[in-house]
Amino acid sequence: MRDTVKREDREAVIRRDGACLMFLFDERHICRDAWNRSHGPRALEKLTIEHVHEGYGLMGRRAPSDRMHMVALCHAANVGVPSKEARAFFRGYLATVNL
Repeated sequence: MRDTVKREDREAVIRRDGACLMFLFDERHICRDAWNRSHGPRALEKLTIEHVHEGYGLMGRRAPSDRMHMVALCHAANVGVPSKEARAFFRGYLATVNL
């Protein structure tokens, strides 16, 4: 059984991050919604949640649905599967905000 993201956790993560983290990782990234329409990286109402594991080698298992393991991404970045480098950036970011 998969755990679901609570609405208050989703909203808190998006507020905390304040932008698509893929854009913060790569300023050339163009944020896009589910209909492939571009939008600004700070269009909070259009951002989605990505689950981030603390380490490597955990493919096939989703990280917990808590604020310590989630970041805000646009739809395109989330569906496009972030690279290992982007995931390392997300882990580093989470380490700084989850002190």
